Amino acid sequence: MPIGVNAWVLVVSCVLAWSLATVSLPAIAPAHPDSAYWFAGLVGVMGFLGSLVLHELGHSWVAQRNDVRVAEITLWLFGGVAKLEGDADNPGAEFRIALAGPVMSAVAAGISAGLAWGVWWIDGSEVMFWLLVWLAGINVVLAVSNLLPAFPLDGGRILRAVLWRRLRRKILATRVAALWGQILAGVMAASSIWLIFSVSVWSGLWILALSLFLFVAARAEWSASAPAPTLLD
Repeated sequence: MPIGVNAWVLVVSCVLAWSLATVSLPAIAPAHPDSAYWFAGLVGVMGFLGSLVLHELGHSWVAQRNDVRVAEITLWLFGGVAKLEGDADNPGAEFRIALAGPVMSAVAAGISAGLAWGVWWIDGSEVMFWLLVWLAGINVVLAVSNLLPAFPLDGGRILRAVLWRRLRRKILATRVAALWGQILAGVMAASSIWLIFSVSVWSGLWILALSLFLFVAARAEWSASAPAPTLLD
């Protein structure tokens, strides 16, 4: 299966490696050589990208099991996307495909936590221990954030699947899920302003950018799913 990488991913990877090597790891595991921090930073970036791929492979594997072809996986600024050739034929398949990504991220978090425990048990590298703890946390964030009920996030697709089954109307379910996506994007944008002025400018700006992307994507899905006058399903 082809895996593409957007140019922005390289920028994010460089920033992430620099942040781990010069800020995060030295703060929680001080008094180690710079080479140890930079090595861990590079390993952390590879682990992060691998986590994104694993998340999307979860979607892809379940999609193919439900007769939905996958064109490719693309890594970009806000994570990864498995490009499906069409939608699921029923709400059950939609639910399983959407849930598979967060489940894989939860599995990756468990593996990272287990490796961190192993490093601690053998009294291994303190830097590597905290890097694995960080990687476990990143995968927890991937799993939980993608479960937010905002279309087109995984949680929004799960919401659409549930509404689709209850209402028996896919278009109406899509519009409701996309509306919730727009509302949540607005809440995130408002929260990001508070973060910028009260906690962290960088975190606030990142959430603001994510909320704008989510709003545009949800708005596009909401508009595209507007039913024609004679369209009943």
